[in-house]
Amino acid sequence: MRLILDGAPAVSFGSGPADRYHPDVTSPSRRKRQLISDLKGVPGYSRASIYRMLGCYERERNIRELVPYKASNQPPDPRLRIPAEYLDAMYRGLAELAGPHLPRRKLEVLVVRACTAIRDAQLDPNSIPPYRLERAVKLVSKELGLDKTSRQRKNESSRAITGHRAQPPIMPGERIEIDATQGDIWLICPDTRERFRPWIIVLICVVTRLVSVRVTREPPIAVDWRLALFSALHPLVSEQPKYDIDIPFGVPSTVQLRVAPYGFGTIVNDHGSNIENYQMSDCVARWGGEIEYAATRTGSHKPYVENANSVMNMFLQYTAAYSGGSVDNRADVDKLPDADFLTLEQFNAILTVWANKLRPYRPHEGLPTPDGNFHSPASRFVQCVARGLGPRIDVHPDDVYGLLDSTELKLNPEGIHKGPFRYHAEIVGKVVNDIRKSRGLLSEMVRVHHDRNDISRVFIRDSEDGRWYTLRAIADDGTALEPFSSLISEDWASRLGEKLWTRGQRIAVGTLFSDLLCEIHKENSSRFSRDRTRVELRLPDPSGVPGSSPVADTDNQSTDKDFPFNIDEFVIRDIPDIGDDLW
Repeated sequence: MRLILDGAPAVSFGSGPADRYHPDVTSPSRRKRQLISDLKGVPGYSRASIYRMLGCYERERNIRELVPYKASNQPPDPRLRIPAEYLDAMYRGLAELAGPHLPRRKLEVLVVRACTAIRDAQLDPNSIPPYRLERAVKLVSKELGLDKTSRQRKNESSRAITGHRAQPPIMPGERIEIDATQGDIWLICPDTRERFRPWIIVLICVVTRLVSVRVTREPPIAVDWRLALFSALHPLVSEQPKYDIDIPFGVPSTVQLRVAPYGFGTIVNDHGSNIENYQMSDCVARWGGEIEYAATRTGSHKPYVENANSVMNMFLQYTAAYSGGSVDNRADVDKLPDADFLTLEQFNAILTVWANKLRPYRPHEGLPTPDGNFHSPASRFVQCVARGLGPRIDVHPDDVYGLLDSTELKLNPEGIHKGPFRYHAEIVGKVVNDIRKSRGLLSEMVRVHHDRNDISRVFIRDSEDGRWYTLRAIADDGTALEPFSSLISEDWASRLGEKLWTRGQRIAVGTLFSDLLCEIHKENSSRFSRDRTRVELRLPDPSGVPGSSPVADTDNQSTDKDFPFNIDEFVIRDIPDIGDDLW
């Protein structure tokens, strides 16, 4: 930099004549352009940096302004010099004071609480210098929102969590972003060889960057969104195979990620009838959360899930049947052989491994550590659990059946009649006997839950011990029907109701079902393919473990027929003249 200001008769660096910085033959502006050309590509000496350093030096006449990397005047973070176990204990102690209705405490009180938490962890707080402990407590309390009054915290939590005035979330599950997108990949049906693009529901936790996915063949409906939320809470209910793979960066053996459920705070999603309904609101409210709707066509309101979609899109580019947004990376699907396409089951397995086994253990650039490194989503989740920053809710594995569509039907000794099908199980006799002994009735209305992916089953819950039971569709000969979806339920009911069968045809129900599938395959292969795909995505049978959560009656809570009121039905009558007797 002195070459620009003072010049030099001869220089020995760079390419060019030695007198190109001579003060007698060059001007300062020429020397400035020459130095920018000689230092091109050198870190810290870009064109903008050189002009900035010279401008600051001419104003302040301080030689430090000519240094390319100025030392920061900010003091280092004191938490970097505190051991992790001390810092985790400090977070646990101060997190107990972070309630929305608790008052603000003085710094001295917070320091005492931090020291008490450190002693409770069988550690010595005197090993940390007092000034360092006080500064660390001040930073932690600011991160937890303890520097604000209860009114300020309440006002911030009541606002929609958008904009620069919002306080960032600090607990796992405090803010969840959810989105559905059509995957940029072509899949194939193994039965009909039909090719289609799947739909993917993506959920991401803003604090930990943990991702949960749910794959469907058709555009997701309301029940798919509720099941996606439940899979993020307790993913073990789905029939996922055990994958034996090497974890790239490891995880502590004492922590089993994706097993401990975490609660929901704010669910950020788009507008739409599949989300804006009373079932979704009841589902989220039951888990202690709330719903925030993003602005239409504004991706910045859900930046984290949009970023996850972009990462997943880059991940799909390695497949042969990738259908990108440009012709440069788009595969010629018509010329690809069937062996290059994945099935829906294979694609779901690959995304499950990516979301639950690979991505959580890779360092994430959005999770920086104070020492300049990066957390992985798994290590960030472990850190939050160690610091007591995770809201907890108890989720029973069979609670997922309460999220299915339901209706009230009559239960009698013959079972349950739902449409043209009759459902029965061994539990029916026990339930009917209990009803007869307690109430003297032969039948009672019970709430029945059904999965559109498998109409051959319905589910009921025992209100006494909280067990879930499966009732299967029964044919006239007493055999259980094969699994089938709602796409062919009418055809199958019509075939079962035909009166021209012989006795042998009535007995061979399985053969009749196979014949029906063959006919549908010939007439409409797409409907057959979608039916088989739905059957693959059906829920497993309940575990039968007691203690599941009660189910809300949500089938008749649509808009009341008597509301809004017709104002023409109101009659305005004059008050009769009764004189002073009115008073």
